Amino acid sequence: MDTTLFYRQNMIDHAKNPRNFGIIKDSDYKTVVINRHCGDEISLYLKISKNKIENIQFAGSGCAVAISSASMLTEYLNGKNVDLLKKLKREDVLKNFGVSLTPSREKCALLVFEGVKKLDEELISNN
Repeated sequence: MDTTLFYRQNMIDHAKNPRNFGIIKDSDYKTVVINRHCGDEISLYLKISKNKIENIQFAGSGCAVAISSASMLTEYLNGKNVDLLKKLKREDVLKNFGVSLTPSREKCALLVFEGVKKLDEELISNN
C-alpha cells in the first residue's frame, strides 16, 4: 500500500471514529483551545495518577484535520508519564499525518498540541 494513502486513510479513520472523544467529569485539569481562523474548538480533559496520564480525552468540534490530530495524540498520550507533555514537540504531532500539510491545515493539526502545552503549564503551576 502507498504510504501516503495509508496516512490519509488513518487520518480519515480518526476523523470519523475519534478515539478518546468525551468528557472526563472528574478530570484534574481542563483547557479549551480555539483556532480563530476556522472556528475549530477543542476542550481537553486530563486525569493523572501517580505521575501517569491515567486518561486524556477531548470534546469539541472542528475540521477533519483537527479532530483526527486530537484523536491520534490523545491515543498516544494515554498511559504515558506526564513528563512526556513537556517533551512533546510540534514535529511529533505533524509526523502523525505522514504527508505535508498546508500552513492553514498545520494550524488545525497543532490545535491539540497547543492544548496539551496549556495542560502542561497548569500541571507545572500546581506542583
